[in-house]
Amino acid sequence: MYSLIALLLISALGLWRLPVLRTALHPLEVVTVCFLTAILQQFSYAILIINLQYLQFSGSVTDFLTLKVDQLLVAPLILTYAAGAIFHEKAGPVRRALVWAAAILLLTAQSYYLFAMHILVNVHWTAGSILILIKNACLVTVVTGFAVLFRSWLRRAEVLA
Repeated sequence: MYSLIALLLISALGLWRLPVLRTALHPLEVVTVCFLTAILQQFSYAILIINLQYLQFSGSVTDFLTLKVDQLLVAPLILTYAAGAIFHEKAGPVRRALVWAAAILLLTAQSYYLFAMHILVNVHWTAGSILILIKNACLVTVVTGFAVLFRSWLRRAEVLA
């Protein structure tokens, strides 16, 4: 129950500070990055939990709500703020690389939080930490790449200057 409250407070703080991103991201970019992250999180957990059965989910209702808040609010907010920092006009290549690495580490810490609270349990694998790190690196790379592509589409359509 406490993990659900903690994630809801983090999400509320992230949503409250979302207007800060207006200087770096267009509102369409914010919505697109949030939706893409939520969709990819759902797919990755569906593949890992349901199809491959690498993770087991505890059957509690509050644990289910905690996992869904994590997938639908916290992870998209992390990657939206990361995209905002990457696309900031003063961001150089070193800052972009550091933000990319920080996003991967935050998503990995978020996954370990779910494991520590026994919401998710590793099954059928011994290298769980490496696979979670690879999954998060792929997620950040795909979302960042799509954000760059979407930004070029917005510029071509003259929505962005």
